[in-house]
Order: sequence, then structure tokens, then C-alpha cells
Amino acid sequence: MGYPERFYPMKKYRRIIVNLLIGLVIGTIMMIANQHINSIKTMELALYDKRFELRGAREPSSDIILVTIDENSIQDIAAWPWPRSTHGKLVDRLKSYGAKVIAFDVMFEKPSLVPEEDKKFADAMRRAGNVIIGSRFVGGEYSEIGGGQVNTEKLTLVEPLPELGKVAAGTGYYNPMFDLDSHIRSSNVLSVYPDDQGKDVSYDSLELAILRKYKPDLAQTLATQMSEQPLYYINFAGIPKTYKTYTYSLVLNNISLEQGVSYNDIFKDKIVLIGATAQILHDNFDTPFASTKGEHQMPGVEIHAAALDTLLNGIAMEPVSPMTNNLVIVLAGLVIGLVLTRIKPVIGGVTTLVIMALYSGANWWLFAHQRIWLNLAAPLLVMGVVFVVCSIYQFLTEERKTRLIKSTFSGYVSPKLVDQLTRDPDNPPIMESQRKFVTLLFSDVQGFTSISEKLPAEQVVNILNEYLEQMASVVFANDGVLDKYIGDGLMAWWGGIVVPGIPEDTARDAWHAVKTAIEMQMKMEVLQKKWLSEGIVPLVIRIGVNSGEAIIGNIGSSQKMDYTAIGDTVNLASRLEGQNKEFNTHMMISESTYQLVKDRVKVRFLAVTKVKGKEEGVRVYELIGFADQPAAKTAAPAMEVK
Repeated sequence: MGYPERFYPMKKYRRIIVNLLIGLVIGTIMMIANQHINSIKTMELALYDKRFELRGAREPSSDIILVTIDENSIQDIAAWPWPRSTHGKLVDRLKSYGAKVIAFDVMFEKPSLVPEEDKKFADAMRRAGNVIIGSRFVGGEYSEIGGGQVNTEKLTLVEPLPELGKVAAGTGYYNPMFDLDSHIRSSNVLSVYPDDQGKDVSYDSLELAILRKYKPDLAQTLATQMSEQPLYYINFAGIPKTYKTYTYSLVLNNISLEQGVSYNDIFKDKIVLIGATAQILHDNFDTPFASTKGEHQMPGVEIHAAALDTLLNGIAMEPVSPMTNNLVIVLAGLVIGLVLTRIKPVIGGVTTLVIMALYSGANWWLFAHQRIWLNLAAPLLVMGVVFVVCSIYQFLTEERKTRLIKSTFSGYVSPKLVDQLTRDPDNPPIMESQRKFVTLLFSDVQGFTSISEKLPAEQVVNILNEYLEQMASVVFANDGVLDKYIGDGLMAWWGGIVVPGIPEDTARDAWHAVKTAIEMQMKMEVLQKKWLSEGIVPLVIRIGVNSGEAIIGNIGSSQKMDYTAIGDTVNLASRLEGQNKEFNTHMMISESTYQLVKDRVKVRFLAVTKVKGKEEGVRVYELIGFADQPAAKTAAPAMEVK
């Protein structure tokens, strides 16, 4: 009869199957959560920004120059808003400097209090013929994560003053697109909305309007290719003032702070973006490189510059498809689950951290060098959660297996051997019935019955317990299996239990058995002196040792079972113990045992003895002691037993 099936290594694939199921379930849950739980989305966005920071600044487009309405300009010119004739003068200046496109990130939707101001500005725009001005949408909820827009109500386009709009080279909306955390990371090339008659109308973004003037072919290609999916992720160049930036008032007054460099050299054939950077004008936003959590925000005009640069050079950040992200999330769980099937939790934790680091590094490389945005937060979360769950499962199952092994073997073997057996609960000792080559030892007290009849019962029990305690300690010290106590004797064996990681060795097992026999006699010498000092008749023991094949398994009934050895080899070991009486010896070993240990012990050949059930006799030897110790006195001459 074998040990309960639940004890077996299960079918060696159980851990793999369970861990893969854990990885699959957690990966699937995280895949769904990644689509619906905002906290995970915002975590991914934060890591998106961190990847930009780690990448660092890139070379900005030299085609784009900023003219900023900053604090110095407000101090030099006047309090904001300025007369529109001032903008007209700037347009004339920039046109004279050779600017190819002039774009205002400023809204001119209401007429000036002095109509002449609007006329002067319009005249300057007409003369330049390359001025782009902004429009904006109002109403509705414009955007959410992923750059999509949710039309909870109809959006209305607020256009610039008609007097200005009709002379502008183009108009484009400049509505920012905010993600869940109020950062700007994306924009649209264009937007399509139904008009009052329900007909779809396409509206250019400020960037597309600029490109229609600067590079018409590119603008048309973008408008055509991105009409169905106009969203793109801005490839920010760096922190504020990454692009060449000049102060409005200095450009207006033709004052250059760069010696030997004229504005004609700076602005010729360039796109000039004009917008506010002064804090009091409140046109600053959170972006990957600049936020309220950092030192400062990024002015809207610089965001337009980054968006325009992205379109102009075709360097948008490219998010992978939702299907790819979902696949990576699930695979992350499966990989960690599989990795953890054969390693301990501590090593598993280190391995998981290494895999997370490698994935993060690869993810960053794709982002920084290939402009590919692959989800980072959800896969890392999956890896961490799968590790925790698998470790808890492993702890609980290994703890159960460990308890089972301890409860099974603690009564048979030494604590040291129990510890070895529990080091790998997934590979416990095989407990099903099997034939194994073992070495068995039987011991018994000579004449114990007559001795016990002369002593009080309590003293008999104390003596017997003391004796068995000492003998068991010797068995355990030599890694033996203490099968059972048989009255005043014991049965032990070696070789039936395979310790994971320790190869089987029949010679080693036989050596441990005969070493135990010798050390038991040595231990008895100590006990005998003690008992004599206490006025107690000392006990004398006889030992028999035999090696051979036996059946190892759980033997017994449904009420009580013992893990024991049975067979002719066991019977012969028991008979050798009894035959010590015939030869007047104290330790006897068989030929099979002798051949395994003959170089390490001293023996005396006794006889070829007949064994019940066998045709041929068995050569038996008196075990005298260790080979390197003086020979002991033999108790009787050798003789053949019929």
C-alpha cells in the first residue's frame, strides 16, 4: 500500500500548471483593469513622463523659432492686452526679417475698443501674406486619456474677428488635449464635427494650418492619412526654452542680444510662433518635461512648437495597439508564473526583480530610440502580483507538505534527516511500496525478561527507556530509520528512503549500519558502568545486521499503518541477532553486509549457517570493531551450525 496520493510530487507538472493558471488569471484581470481603472491609467501616464525624463532632451527643429510675450516685454511695452497695432508692427518686422510663416498663439475674437487698431493689424497681415491666427472650440468635454474626445454636447468653433480672419493666411484651433492627470501629451491634426445642417466639416489644428503655408504637400498628406485617426502623441524636445526663443519687445525694436548676428539671419525662412510665457497670462500647462510637480509648467506656445516639430519631422510617439498591450500584460503573468515553478521565494523575488528591470530597460529603449510606447505599469504590476500570489501559494503548499513529511518521518529518522527531507517539499521521499536494497539492524537485550522480573516495574521502565533513548540516538546520528521498538529491542534500516539531492549508495548505507552496531555497544559500555554504580545489573545487547533487497512501504490496516520493511532480508537480520546466542557473540553480520564494509571493519568468520526457506547456507561473521581499533576478545570459536 502506498502513501496517500496527495503526497506525491504530483505529477511533476502540478506546480507548473498552478503557477501558469495564477499568471493567466492575474494577467487577464490586470488586462481588464488596465482598460477601466483610472488609477492604473494615471500610473502608466506618470511612467510615460518618466521615460521622457530618462530619455532627456532631443535636438529641436531649427525651422521653428519662438517670440514670447514674457515679463520683460510686458514691462517694456505696456500692460496686457497690447494695442493690436503693436502686433501689426511685429508682423512687419518679422516679414522684413524673412520669416516664412508667422503664427499667433493668441486669440483675436473680439474687436478692439479702437477700431483703427484692428485695421492696422489687418493691413500688416495682408502685407505679410503669411500670418496664421488661432480659433478655439467651446462647449462639450474635449478630451480624455488616449486623446479621444467625448461630445457630451455640441462643440462650437469660436473664430477670430472676421476683419482679421479674412486677411489671414490661415486659421487653426489651438484647444489643448488634457489627459486624466491634466497633462498634455497628445494633439489632433484636425477635427471633424457636424455643422448646423448635420454635414461633417473638417477643421485644421493650428499646426496643420501652419504646415499648409510652410509645406503644403506635407500638410495635405497628413490631412489625408490622418483623417480617420487624427490623434498623435507629441514628441517633446525637452524642458521649456528648448526651442530658440526671443523676447517680443526686443524683436519688435530690432534689438539683438547676440553680437554679430542679425534677426535677418535668425528668422529667414523660419516658422515663427508668437505666444505668451508670462506667468500672469496663465497660458502654462503640465507636460512630460514640465509640470506643477517640477520646477515649472510649459507655455502653450512651446507645446505648439513641439507638436509642430513632431508633425514636420514625422517623429510622433507611437503607442502599440491595445491588443499588443493586452498580450504583453498576460504574457508577463505567464512568464513570472513559469519562472517561479522551480525556485525558492527568495531567489524568485530576486529573479522577478531582474525580469522587471530587464522589461523596464527594454521598454525604455523602445520608447527612447524607436518612439514606441508599450505599456509599462500594468505588466510590472502583473509581475509583482503574480510573484506575491505564487509565493503565498508555494508557502502554503510547501508548509503543508513539510508538515506532512515531518509528521511522517519525525518518528523514524533524525531531525537532521528530517530537515534534509523537507528542503525540497516538491520532491519528497517516495512513499509508495517499492523494492529497495537496504541494510537492516536488529538489536535485543540478553535475558531482559528474567532481569525485569526481579525489579520494580517503575525501575524496569526507567532502565528500558534510558537504554532505548541512547540506542535511538546512535541510529539517528548515523542517518538510520528507526523502524520500531520490539519489546526491549529495536529495528532500524538504511537505504530505503532516498533523500533528494543525495545519491543512493549501498556501501555507505551498510557502513552506517555496522557503525551504528559498534557505537551502540560502545554506548552500552558507558551505560553498564552507570548501572553498576547504581547497583543495577547491567544489560547486555545482541545485534544482527544484514543487507539485501526488501519491500519498503506502508504496511498495516486502515486503523494503523507503519512505514516498514518486509521480506527475507529482514527475516535474516532478525535471525542473526538471535543466533548471537548460539555463537556466544554480541554482533553478527551477514556475507552481503561484510562485502560492502570489509575494508572498514574487523570481523571473525563464524560459520555457514542454514536459513529457513533457503537452499544454500549464509556465511556469517562476528563484528569485532573498526578496522583501525585493536581487536576485541571473541566469545566463542567458529563452528558450523546445522
